[in-house]
Formats: sequence, C-alpha cells, structure tokens
Amino acid sequence: MANMVNIANIEQSERPLGRGRDIRFVVMLTEQEDREIQAYRFDRQIETKAEALRTLMRKGLEAETKTATSELAGSN
Repeated sequence: MANMVNIANIEQSERPLGRGRDIRFVVMLTEQEDREIQAYRFDRQIETKAEALRTLMRKGLEAETKTATSELAGSN
C-alpha cells in the first residue's frame, strides 16, 4: 500500500482532542514502517504510538534545523 497523508484541521470541535492538540493528522504506513515505529515505541517505553510518532517527528525536525543551521554557518 502506498503512503498517503490526509490532514484535517479541527477548528471548533465539541470534543477537544486533549493536551491542547487541535489538529488531527492521519498517515498511512507500510507494514515495515509500522513495525519500526512500534519497535521504537516499545524500546523506549512510550505509552502510545501517537506519542512515539510525535517524538520521532520532533527529533527529525530538530535534526533538519540543526543541519540547515550548520550549512548556513559553513557557507560564510
């Protein structure tokens, strides 16, 4: 199954998603990606797959920011 992303912005919901989160993000994964995320989750004792994904996304974004910053510093 091909990866597919569907984003829904929940502006005014009768049921808040909790923890100040108001955007729902749905992503289709391959079986291999799911296994890797689950392994990451269980190795680090993360309570939910959603939290594991948020952690991985945050780490990826931080790494990209550091890479971009070091590339800019190296171009001076």
